[in-house]
Amino acid sequence: MNYEKENTGKEEKKRDLKNEDLYRITVSKDAENALAEILDKVNSGFEGGKVSRTQMANWVILKFRDVLSSAQVREIRLQHINEFDYLEAIFRKAKREGKIPTELKAFMNRELSLEETTTKRKRGLQEGVTNGDLGATT
Repeated sequence: MNYEKENTGKEEKKRDLKNEDLYRITVSKDAENALAEILDKVNSGFEGGKVSRTQMANWVILKFRDVLSSAQVREIRLQHINEFDYLEAIFRKAKREGKIPTELKAFMNRELSLEETTTKRKRGLQEGVTNGDLGATT
């Protein structure tokens, strides 16, 4: 009799999973190992069933969504930034708005002036000294 109840429970879970919309994702080896560690902790000593990888991954993602902070969003973005995509976005925004951001304009001006000005810088005026006095010795 116990066997029938166990099978009924498993069949019910399979039916529930088939009724849900399921999607697949690919994770790194480190993420897979972390999920396995979490599953071991959750299932160790749990006599009321067994949590599957899919159930655990869903639970973790849904819980994380609720506690995701703006600092964590920034951290994730910094770890996964694509500089070329970012530059293209800045360029599209500049074209749309009709102006180049001041930081980019300053960078462009620095780059252009470095190539053009390789001459020696003139000395500034000194207080209390005229230009004629600079070459004179006492």
